[in-house]
Parts: sequence; C-alpha cells; structure tokens
Amino acid sequence: MALLLLDSSVIFDHLNGRFGRTEFLCQLIEQGYILACCPVNLTEVYAGLQPGEEDKTETFLNALEFLPVTQKSPGKPVYCGATGGRKVRPFPTRM
Repeated sequence: MALLLLDSSVIFDHLNGRFGRTEFLCQLIEQGYILACCPVNLTEVYAGLQPGEEDKTETFLNALEFLPVTQKSPGKPVYCGATGGRKVRPFPTRM
C-alpha cells in the first residue's frame, strides 16, 4: 500500500464535486492507496471554508491520514497533485 499526500486542489475538487475527483479518490482507495493530508492542506481548506461546509469538510479531512510537518519525511508517501494523481511522483525522503 502506498501513502498518497493529496494536493489541496484535489481536496477542494472532491468537496465541491468537480472534475470527477470523488470517483478518482474512490478508485485509489479500492486499489489499496491510503490518502493523506498535511498542515498545509488543513490551512488552505479551512481558510476557504464557507458557512454550511463545516460538517462534510471535517468528516472528509478526519478520514485522511495526517502527515505532520517535520524535518524528516514520515516514510515514503507519494504526491497526488492537481493532475488528478494520474502522474504520481515520489515524495522526497528529506524535506
């Protein structure tokens, strides 16, 4: 199983039902990937939160693995960017 660090744009697209991101994330989970977020994602998502979006946003973010920001990488996750994750790049071993 690979750990995927989601780009904030992928999270926004899922929460707003755009670009087939929900289906894509479901496919990744079915393939055994573990989806993750980090403090940057939380900051960006909560900064753009609109009234009435709190519950679904919190539910989704709580379902993700959380990767803290440290000087060392938390393992070898891969990055799922705004391209919908079709191109997956290795996560750096050191930040």
